[in-house]
Amino acid sequence: MMPLLRAGIDSVILKKPDNVSINDIILYKRSNGQFVLHRVVKIKKDEYIMCGDNQFRYERGIKKENILAKVSGFYRDELFVDDANEEYKKYIKQLPRQRRKIKFKAARAKLKRILTKK
Repeated sequence: MMPLLRAGIDSVILKKPDNVSINDIILYKRSNGQFVLHRVVKIKKDEYIMCGDNQFRYERGIKKENILAKVSGFYRDELFVDDANEEYKKYIKQLPRQRRKIKFKAARAKLKRILTKK
């Protein structure tokens, strides 16, 4: 989930995935046993379509039974950011453009604004 989450550095808060919506970050298990954190980009009748924030290829075929948890927030050093944070919402809003153009630097700049506000 780079650039939002840094593997081995940032920590996420997980909760029960009672209601899953578009733009939620979900922990799910692939059929090969691999655990993945990706964002929901589309919801169809019998599947969820996922994508990492710095990726452009969608992963299809994720079923409800594959979903283990939902991210409700994360810690970057001492700062906690939850899904109600206004700067985080702006970051999410620009993701479709980012996926089309793969602008990693622009996403990092927006993320920096999220993490410097307290």
